[in-house]
Amino acid sequence: MTGTLLLFFSTALGSILLGYVLKSVVLSRNAATDMQLRTVSKYMKVLAIIMLEPIPVINSFWTLQLISPKLLLMVFFGVVYAWVSMFSAVYIGRRARYDDSTAASFFVSVAFSNFGTFGGLAALLLFGHTGYALVMLAIVLSPIVNFGYGYLVSHNISRGHKAPFQISLKGFSSSPVIYIPLISVCIGLALRVSGVQHTTVLNTLTSILVPVQATVIGIAFGMTLKVRAIRKYLRILASIVMIKYLVIPFIIIPVAMLFGMHQIMDGLPLYIIILLIYMPVAINALIPPVLYGFDLDLVNSAWIVTTLGLCIIFPLLLVLLS
Repeated sequence: MTGTLLLFFSTALGSILLGYVLKSVVLSRNAATDMQLRTVSKYMKVLAIIMLEPIPVINSFWTLQLISPKLLLMVFFGVVYAWVSMFSAVYIGRRARYDDSTAASFFVSVAFSNFGTFGGLAALLLFGHTGYALVMLAIVLSPIVNFGYGYLVSHNISRGHKAPFQISLKGFSSSPVIYIPLISVCIGLALRVSGVQHTTVLNTLTSILVPVQATVIGIAFGMTLKVRAIRKYLRILASIVMIKYLVIPFIIIPVAMLFGMHQIMDGLPLYIIILLIYMPVAINALIPPVLYGFDLDLVNSAWIVTTLGLCIIFPLLLVLLS
C-alpha cells in the first residue's frame, strides 16, 4: 500500500512540482518567456496524447474480457457523468447568481474531471491492466462530450447565453486530437475480435507508458501553474468540492448499482466508477478560460484545491477499494 501511494503521488503530484520549479528557474534566468513556456506546455500535452496514450489503450482492449454484456454500460459512464455534472453546474451557478465569467469557470471546474491521466494511473496501480481497460472503456466518449461539446457550452455561459446547451455541431470537428482515444479503442477491439495473438511485451510497455504519460502531462501543467488567488474564491471552491464529491456521487453510484455494476467481476466496474468520481478537476479545464477569456484564476484555484485533496482522498480510496 505504501509503495502504491508513493508511486502515485510522486508521479501525479511530483511531476507537477517539477514543472513548476522548472518554470521558476527558466523565468528567473530569462531563458524563456511565459508565453514560450505555455507553447511548450501545450505541445507536450498533445504529444502525450498522440505518442504515449494509444499503446496502453490498444493493449487494454486487446486483452479485455467482456465477461458480461453489462460491461458495455461502462461506455456511458463518462456521458452520464458529464450530463449530471454539467446540469448541476449550470443550475447551481444560476441559483448562486454568478456573473458570466465566474459561472463559466464554475461550469468547467465541476464538469471536467481528471479521469484519463490520474484516474488511469490510479486504476493501473490498484487493479492492473484490467482496471486500466475499464477506465478507458468508461471514458471512451468523454473527450468528444467534454471537448467537442462542453467547451462550447462554457463559451455560451461566458457570453450570458440564456440557452447554454444549444450549440453548433461544427464544434465536434474542431480538434481531431480528441478522437485518438476512441480510435485506439477501436483498434484494440478489432485485434481482440480478429484472434491475433497478444504479446506480453505490450503489458510491460503499458506499465511504463501510463506513468510516463502522467509525468509528461504533470510537468507540462506545472510549467503554467499559477498559485494565487485561492483565498478570493473560498466559498465558490467549497461549492465545487461539494458538488463533485457529494452531489454527483450521490446520483452516479446508485445508478451504477441499479444497473448491476457491483455484481460483475467481483464489483470491479463499480470500484472503477467510484475511483473516477473522486478524481480532481481536469487539467484540460484550464483551456476554455484561455480560449474564451473567462476567469482562469478560479479554475486554476479549483484545480489546485481538488488535486491537493487527492492527498486525503486517494489513501482512503486505496483502503476502501483494496
